[in-house]
Amino acid sequence: MGVARLSRVTVMLPRGDYQEALTYLSQFEEFHRISTEQGAFDPATEELAVRAVRLFAQTDQAVKSLSLPLSPPMLDVIFRGVSVPETVYEAARWNELLDKAETEARPVVDAVNRAVGRLAQLEKDEQDTRALSEALRSVADLSVDLGRLGQLKRMTGVV
Repeated sequence: MGVARLSRVTVMLPRGDYQEALTYLSQFEEFHRISTEQGAFDPATEELAVRAVRLFAQTDQAVKSLSLPLSPPMLDVIFRGVSVPETVYEAARWNELLDKAETEARPVVDAVNRAVGRLAQLEKDEQDTRALSEALRSVADLSVDLGRLGQLKRMTGVV
């Protein structure tokens, strides 16, 4: 069996594993990372990457907006035995896997976005109501005959 030199290889992996993989690959003496220019990727691969990044951004934003931790606290895992269930997804092609992930994530992300928007609106309404309440309290404490104020033609106020 013959041995041929491999001149170029593409490695696809999650961003979090990039440094570790680069460390392992650099153990080969002749391995060097090639910086790629824009458009050097296969268009189909580029489309998959864009979809994956968009899906990651949407789900990451949903998790951050709810202030959820990505994993349970270490003490809970150690003392209470909190288990994190793993889900295995199988797909013959990357686009099938992305389709499945987008289909499952879309309703959750939409529900989170609606809830966060509703919460923001309720907080704004609460602030407006508090401001009106404070204004009414300050006006209620004034000892002014409002009927006579309506009869005035010109009024000057000093604050």
